Amino acid sequence: MKKKWFIKSFISFAFPIFIVILLFGGFTIYFVNNSVLKELNKNNENLLIQIRTNVETILSEVNSLSLNFEFYTKTSEYTDYVDASNSTAEKRMVEQEMLNFINTLANQGCMYIQSMYILITRKTVLS
Repeated sequence: MKKKWFIKSFISFAFPIFIVILLFGGFTIYFVNNSVLKELNKNNENLLIQIRTNVETILSEVNSLSLNFEFYTKTSEYTDYVDASNSTAEKRMVEQEMLNFINTLANQGCMYIQSMYILITRKTVLS
């Protein structure tokens, strides 16, 4: 008798609570999962856009640097030509190559380069 009464009381008390918990739990899981997936997809899309922009910037920089790769290997030789007092064909060629290098950097259209300063030091003072 006590066993039947316990089972009947337990079912009449616990069954409505389990139904409410299952309904609220199901709706909560659905809405949270849906909103988390939307937010995750939005963040992934923003990240992919940033990666694409950065890769395009890097590739445009590499493209401009590959045109002038030889400039960096001959920098020590250029200082001797620049310091020379007479104007030779080699000096004009070096000056033209340096000017092309500077123009390439200036005309790239990089949004982050606002201005460019070039410092050329002289070993001798002009009198």
